[in-house]
Amino acid sequence: MRWLVFMALAPSIAVAQVPAPSAPTQSMPAEPRFENDCTHLYPAAAAEIGAQGVTLVSVRIAANGSIQNAHVAQTSGNADLDKAALACVSDARTKPITSGGTPIEADTQIGVVWQRSYFTGAPAPAFRNLCSSGSYPPIAVRLNHQGEVALSFTIAEGGTVKNVTVVKSSGYDELDQAAIACVTQFRYRPVIQNGKPIAIDGTTVVKWLMR
Repeated sequence: MRWLVFMALAPSIAVAQVPAPSAPTQSMPAEPRFENDCTHLYPAAAAEIGAQGVTLVSVRIAANGSIQNAHVAQTSGNADLDKAALACVSDARTKPITSGGTPIEADTQIGVVWQRSYFTGAPAPAFRNLCSSGSYPPIAVRLNHQGEVALSFTIAEGGTVKNVTVVKSSGYDELDQAAIACVTQFRYRPVIQNGKPIAIDGTTVVKWLMR
């Protein structure tokens, strides 16, 4: 039996694959499940040589979700991938960044992950933002508890997470509390408005599944 922990950060998604507690493994990325998919732009030359990586694209996101002033902030290590990432992001739209529930215009970075190519939305996580293999509560494993937790939170000026709140419960307190503890450890690249980092709203969904 293996346990799967899914985490979707709107508009991004990640997955941590969790086997039995005695044999933890590394977290793995999930299938993309959102509109801004760059797969169709995966350069043939890069695919032929097996090039992969992450291109960070600096952008300004308007209050209506349109993307402006896109440029490569950090290379994937492959010029073809970087060029394709820039083209993909420049033509995309995303959910507006909000602060206090109000859409704002702000600068941030979007990560285009060239594995099964997709971009992770804005703001870009500073780390992988995945729950570890030990995150599934042991009591939930014993009782076969599963469910989905929707959370809201604030991404502070420095990219830390605070004020994590359960918007929709899984139905099990131990799963809700484990999701809160996990998301509290998330870290993001700061969002900039008028040259200064600002606090913004964040949401995510943590899916606790066993199979």
